Amino acid sequence: MELFVLDACALIAFLRKEEGSDNIIKILDRAINSEVKLIMHSASLSEVYYDFWKMSDKATADGVLSDMTALPIELEDTISTEMIQGIGYFKANYKISFADSFVLTLFFNYISYFDDLVGV
Repeated sequence: MELFVLDACALIAFLRKEEGSDNIIKILDRAINSEVKLIMHSASLSEVYYDFWKMSDKATADGVLSDMTALPIELEDTISTEMIQGIGYFKANYKISFADSFVLTLFFNYISYFDDLVGV
C-alpha cells in the first residue's frame, strides 16, 4: 500500500483551499477508499493548530483540530529514542524546520530505511 506522510503545509493548504489543495483532496479520497495510508506526526498537527490560532483565533483552531479527527489520517504521537535521533539527524544536517524533521523521521522510520540512512 502506498504511504503518504503529511506535513503541516499540506494540511493548511487543504483546509484553506489554497494552491495544491486539490492534490490533498485526491489523496484523502484514496485514503477513504483504503487505497493509500496517510500518517502525520502530532508535531505537524500542532503546527496546523498554531497556524490557525495565529491567523484567526483559538475557537477556529479548536474547530480545525476537531475536524482533523474525521479525516483518514493516522496520527503518530510517540517520540522514541529512535525518533529523537532521527529528528536530531535531520535538523543538524539539513536546513529544515523542526516540524519537518519529524515528518522525515516518521517517514523513514515507517518504511524501515532510516537505520541504513544514518547508521543508527
